[in-house]
Amino acid sequence: MASPILSAFAAIRNHLTANGTHKSAKSILFVILKDLNYLLRSVWLFFPPILFLLVCYQVFWNLSQGQDVLVSVFEDRFTFIRFMLAHTLWVFMTWYTSRLLSYAKEKNNPVHLPQILFTHIPRILGFMCYTIVLLAFIRSTKSLTRQSSGYYSLLLWLSLFYYVFLNWLAGKIKTYSIRVLALSLPVILVILVTIGASNFYPWTIISVLAFMQVYFVFFVVGRRRIIEQKNAEHKEAKTEGLVARLANFFMVPPNERIVFVFFNICATIFLFFYILCFESLSFALWVRTCTLVFLAFSFLVGITNIISFFSVKYSISFHIILITLAFITGKVESYRVELGPKKNPSAQFSQRLDLKTYFDHWLGQRSNELNNAADNSYPVFLVMANGGASRSGYWVASVLSKLEDSTKGNFSHHLFCLSGASGGSLGNATFFSLLRYKDQLPKSDTANLEASKKYLQSDFLTFTLANMLGPDYFRHLYPINLFKTNRANALIRSIEEAPKDNVLLKDKLGDGFSEFVTKKGDTAYNLPILFINSTRMQDGAPSVISNILINSSIYNGRVDVLNLLDSNQEMKLSTAVELGASFPYVCPANRIDYTSPTGKVYSNYFVDGGYFDNSGAGVVHETILELLQVMNDTTNSNISRYKNKIQFYVVHILNDPFGSTPLNPVGSIRNDLAAPLITLAGSYGTQTSTNDRRLVKYLQLIYSSPNHYIPINLYRERDSVVFSMNWVISRKTLGNMDLRLNESDTLKKLIHFINASPK
Repeated sequence: MASPILSAFAAIRNHLTANGTHKSAKSILFVILKDLNYLLRSVWLFFPPILFLLVCYQVFWNLSQGQDVLVSVFEDRFTFIRFMLAHTLWVFMTWYTSRLLSYAKEKNNPVHLPQILFTHIPRILGFMCYTIVLLAFIRSTKSLTRQSSGYYSLLLWLSLFYYVFLNWLAGKIKTYSIRVLALSLPVILVILVTIGASNFYPWTIISVLAFMQVYFVFFVVGRRRIIEQKNAEHKEAKTEGLVARLANFFMVPPNERIVFVFFNICATIFLFFYILCFESLSFALWVRTCTLVFLAFSFLVGITNIISFFSVKYSISFHIILITLAFITGKVESYRVELGPKKNPSAQFSQRLDLKTYFDHWLGQRSNELNNAADNSYPVFLVMANGGASRSGYWVASVLSKLEDSTKGNFSHHLFCLSGASGGSLGNATFFSLLRYKDQLPKSDTANLEASKKYLQSDFLTFTLANMLGPDYFRHLYPINLFKTNRANALIRSIEEAPKDNVLLKDKLGDGFSEFVTKKGDTAYNLPILFINSTRMQDGAPSVISNILINSSIYNGRVDVLNLLDSNQEMKLSTAVELGASFPYVCPANRIDYTSPTGKVYSNYFVDGGYFDNSGAGVVHETILELLQVMNDTTNSNISRYKNKIQFYVVHILNDPFGSTPLNPVGSIRNDLAAPLITLAGSYGTQTSTNDRRLVKYLQLIYSSPNHYIPINLYRERDSVVFSMNWVISRKTLGNMDLRLNESDTLKKLIHFINASPK
């Protein structure tokens, strides 16, 4: 088969030199514009697989989350085997469904697109499935991570010439060799996967993928030659039976039906596994994230290409029809918060302690040591934790657990409250649960740290992503909820059930809030205040889920989410964490209906607390303001007598890169079209940092010292190391986080300070 590039050059030469005369510049321009029109029409025809290639490029090249997921493939040979199968399916599905689309367009081609586009674009799409992932793997290896993205982008474009070369080389192989290659596909795949699994090194895996890419080109070119040879010999397949009728419907040539049958068998088998991923949490965890992504890509690109096939076959834009249908039928509410009944109906959220009463009881439990303490010597710690998915959760819980272990419990004795958003709330909830179940911890100097790490190294993403790319992808096309689980509920289930069975906190975050809220008259409550920050979507109102009452006059009109529930409704700790971590598009806004005393129903939708305050600084600041005011009130001697002994310290656990932000030009078009979005995105982080600085200034004002604000950041200034912000983290990244924990000088100083404090 002639090279497509050479054929294209020949066509241009013949066109420009027709009748022995050169065309005018106007005619040349017309030819170029006509060819460009062909190319753009082809891009539109094959838009679904192109879109998924762009998504793959964005996720695994430009997002640290995707890069970290790729790194995890290097860490387990069985993960690699599953990944290879899923990726091969994606390649096959992209190429073959695009080929079916080409058949339909060839039969119904009013614009007469060149045959070369029908032949080579499906192949190039499958070829690029390998190229993008291969280069992403190379970027993720330690030795080449410092290469600029421009270098890899150049390699990406140059790979098209590599495809041309392989296509030419495959055309030189004899037909019988091609038959052997076609029949040996399953055997070669097994051998390559076995080699990669037995010699488990990054470059071995990359070499296996590179070989598979070469094999793919040889396979598709050889397949075409075999079909052409059969047509030349007038050998046609039988035209009877169900397979023949299906093949005729999809316009598959008679001599290609064996590939068509093989395609449908593979699609059916893997469809079963795809459904299992969003129906079974345990199976999704076994599959792992990277495999799940390519499994989902396979079926989504297959489905969208089949829709395009019907659009071409019947000259009706079914994509537009389905999108319109989604807007019509998508009014059914799919994302209601699941609120079960309470185990103890008498535990009413309206009977929680207010801040003042809780503080009075908290001081009463420490009255002996407070009476014996010198002035300004008794530290009271208020923790606030920045969001950041599992990265934040792991870092926050590790810091708090190390403080607890290294001070032999003295830290939690001086701990007053935990405040955070998103992953920071998960870290706080983890440590809070460890304090609840401390009697079940093993007797060890690192018991809290080991328990928190085992829990938070769990995979909270795969089952969530399976539902996002599974039923949630099609949820708005049917007017009823066929699937009970959605991606919000999937994250909640993962928080509860994803850890291994030997992990202490497995299922523990599934406890209801009514089981550990403060209660009026209970002076022996020995847990800190827990503030889980959220944001109400409709008006951006800051909202809080807490084990104490949230007085709107103290907390500046913040919504007390638990007060929205009916008296018999329960909210689990895992649900509260998810409400504070609903950052689209991984998790949607979740709805809670509140019935007012007049009977009117108000729908409240809650999203990530980071939209308003990503550190929880606001509620901590308001807490300190109220406590200082209460201590200065001499009418309450139980509290005011300790005002000269207590010192408030804010421990701020961060996991954000810091340093100056480059202020580069944005361009006129981007300025006109995207200025509001860019500004809103920038204000998202600036609002949090402004709240943080306001709190720091206030602490310096009342104490005339910077030592009462203690930042413990995972990152260093202008850090070259990247820690992925995701709901699943590779072992390599977890190991780097553990190193930072052991190297933190601020943490070491704080441990020394706590050990020297009154006990």
